[in-house]
Amino acid sequence: MGEPVVTRDHPMDSDLAAFHLPQPYPVPVNLPPDHRKGQLLSQAYAGQYSEMTALSQYVVHYEACGNATAAARALLGIGIVEMQHMDMIGSCMRQLGVSLELKSGGQHPPYWCGRSVAYGKNLRDRLCLDIQAERACIADYRKILCQLNDAAIGALINRIIADEELHIALLENLLKSA
Repeated sequence: MGEPVVTRDHPMDSDLAAFHLPQPYPVPVNLPPDHRKGQLLSQAYAGQYSEMTALSQYVVHYEACGNATAAARALLGIGIVEMQHMDMIGSCMRQLGVSLELKSGGQHPPYWCGRSVAYGKNLRDRLCLDIQAERACIADYRKILCQLNDAAIGALINRIIADEELHIALLENLLKSA
């Protein structure tokens, strides 16, 4: 297995600085094929509390707010960071030999669908749902870490968890003023 490489060359990084921590992401390279590990990561990729769900939920909540508010800009920024997380998890899955499909191992129904998104009725409701979803996502990542037994992928997941914790703090601040 190769050494992790650090990536942080996303073109919108300066616009997203408030929505992710400044530490680089240790994205593993040259992972040997391992279907079991790839299936575990598929939960984070497209499970109920996954990066796919988070990305979709943030975009829907952004659109529902109207794009002129500070809350809307934050929701979109967080959503874009979630998309970057999804990209990095997808890179690991591909290296592990698992197909990149919007489905997760062991989940019923196995394919991702819009029912995973918590839509909400107003800004306060949506922010509360986003906080709940971030907490559930962190819990799922921690379950994956317990089963994974892979230092390189674990380092990436721990770095992503740190962003998710930042998202909770940002959302709680927005909730205070909503």
